[in-house]
Amino acid sequence: MLLIYTFMLSQLMDLIIIVDNSNDFTDNFYVLLAMIVSCCKMLALLMNRSNIEMLIKTLMRKPFRPVEPDEMKIRQKFEKLIQSNTLYYTILVETTCLSVAVTSLLTEFKKGNLTFRAWLPFDYSSSQLFPFVYAHQLISFTMGSVHHVACDSLICGFLVHICCQIEILEHRLRKSARDPNILRECVLQHNNIFKFARIVNKKFRITIFIQFVVSTLVMCFNLYQFTKSTALRTKYMQLIMYTCSMLSQIFFYCWYGNEVKLRSRQLINNIFEMEWFKFNETAQKTLLMVMRRAVVPIEFTSACVISMNLDSFVGLLKTSYSAYNILKQTQDSTFKFLTICGCWRPDSWTSSCKRVIYHMHTFFVLVLINTFTLSQLLDIILTVDNADDFTDNFYMLLAMIVSCCKMLSMLINRKNIALLINILMETPCRPLEPEEMEIHNKFDKGVQANTIHYAILVETTCVCITLTSLLTDFRRRTLTFRAWLPYDYSSSILFYITYAHQLISLIIGSVLHVACDGLICGLLVHICCQIKILESRLRRIAYEPGILSECILQHNRIFDFAITVNEKFRFTIAIQFMVSTLVVCFNLYQLTRSTTTNAKYVQLVLYMCSMLTQIFFYCWYGNEVKLKSQQLVSNIFDMEWCILDQNVKKILLLIMRRSTVPIEFTTAYIISMNLDSFVGLLKTSYSAYNILQQI
Repeated sequence: MLLIYTFMLSQLMDLIIIVDNSNDFTDNFYVLLAMIVSCCKMLALLMNRSNIEMLIKTLMRKPFRPVEPDEMKIRQKFEKLIQSNTLYYTILVETTCLSVAVTSLLTEFKKGNLTFRAWLPFDYSSSQLFPFVYAHQLISFTMGSVHHVACDSLICGFLVHICCQIEILEHRLRKSARDPNILRECVLQHNNIFKFARIVNKKFRITIFIQFVVSTLVMCFNLYQFTKSTALRTKYMQLIMYTCSMLSQIFFYCWYGNEVKLRSRQLINNIFEMEWFKFNETAQKTLLMVMRRAVVPIEFTSACVISMNLDSFVGLLKTSYSAYNILKQTQDSTFKFLTICGCWRPDSWTSSCKRVIYHMHTFFVLVLINTFTLSQLLDIILTVDNADDFTDNFYMLLAMIVSCCKMLSMLINRKNIALLINILMETPCRPLEPEEMEIHNKFDKGVQANTIHYAILVETTCVCITLTSLLTDFRRRTLTFRAWLPYDYSSSILFYITYAHQLISLIIGSVLHVACDGLICGLLVHICCQIKILESRLRRIAYEPGILSECILQHNRIFDFAITVNEKFRFTIAIQFMVSTLVVCFNLYQLTRSTTTNAKYVQLVLYMCSMLTQIFFYCWYGNEVKLKSQQLVSNIFDMEWCILDQNVKKILLLIMRRSTVPIEFTTAYIISMNLDSFVGLLKTSYSAYNILQQI
């Protein structure tokens, strides 16, 4: 108690005495909030120890105690659910703590800074005091997270047990048709379920309310922190994991609160579906009383204000929606990634000086990733002499080769990309009506969300590789990846430079993948968007005949746009298909050589997920374009075409005729970009893996 309260107090004093600007305030406040809740939860658990014991004993006594084997199976099923929820929640929360601790040790500790801002009544800069204060913060933070896990799991466990008791009650009610004596025990159990739920709600109402308020505030402040961080900063991943933990925390309460409400209400239907007509009149009256009581379901509330259900969870997210919109609209995420990796100069950089600086940055990135790729390729040619060394090198070399190709493709097609974007912003593709703008915004948000989620997955993989390498290879003075170099890198300075070169090249290469894949898939999504806008305009023809000529122009422009995208990026996608097949194959081989306890196993799993997601995006959106272009025929037929004049009907028939041959994206004129191709890629990879194993 002393540990977590002193840590919380040091942060609170920093907020009151030292903080004098919004940035310092947000740096401190979101962790302070979590620690305040942790202190409240510890206090609630200590105050309610006797009540917790009483509730547990209630579950072990009649009428709650399961008697029949079927009832025991129901209890065991729900017990396993509680255990698995607690385990997964613990893994998420403690992984977040570990991420914060490791990142801090690799950055703040070396600089002599504490992990979190704090006011202390003594000077901790001396080498004797600093390690103690530093350790105090990390241990307190970890203990605070354990309090969250303990309290949340306990409360949610009680909610799950209420669901369990309702299911046992239903089972007993079904048996009462054969044994009417059970009915009395069922009525008693139903009353006790309501009493049990009332006690749980009463004892933990304030704790849940504080959790709701704090989760809302943390979401808002975390979103503000996101706008300050970049995807390449280590703090970005911490914030993502921290936000996931906070959302999971409140989601558990809402989900199981909602489950209790639904199950208690569902009891009415389950009783009605019984063979109630076989009961005598007294038993039927008893069942009616149970049903009558179940009409008002068991509902958990936080401080008698907010109901614990999924609507409340959605409400919490909506509270932070404005901040989220600000984050989204700050800058288009895809082009932000393109700018980082030297493929897209910002529009504001118009002066000759800034142009030169950006060209130098592009050249630096180009040299960085190409030298790393070359060092790996030369290692395979000159050094590798066995299958294990070959596979250790080859799967990463393939990804870097594709990365180099993608950068080259982006640089060559810069003018074409600008041209394609201009087409979307000009008539007839530009949305004009509110309905069209709504369609455009929906698809645009989809593009942004895909890019961000994909970036999180890819960069998490890179962070995992980096951290594992720093904790293992770096200490042994071994490079992260095999490489042939024309110099001896065993000296300290050269080793650090070479080691940093490999990790920076890996991260830049991953950003290139995100940028290129996000751009191409974004263009495919916008084709779907244009088809949807075209359908919206066609439905208006009956009332606005003048827009028919614009619809014809737009339909032609969609086909031209799709042909241009396919033509300019066909080669890049073809290489991606081939490489993904090989990478999946070699990754499977690597996985068979690793064990689940090996640190490299997690890397390989994440790497495999990234590569599969990469090609899945192409196949999914290629398939979506094909389906939506085909669907246009049915959507035109569903219109009120019967009221149109003869000329308009003929024009619509021509559009339908053209749509019978859908827009289809291909890689190098051979493989279609659709879900069948994705399945084919997996099958080919598995066949190649089987051959590789048998060699």
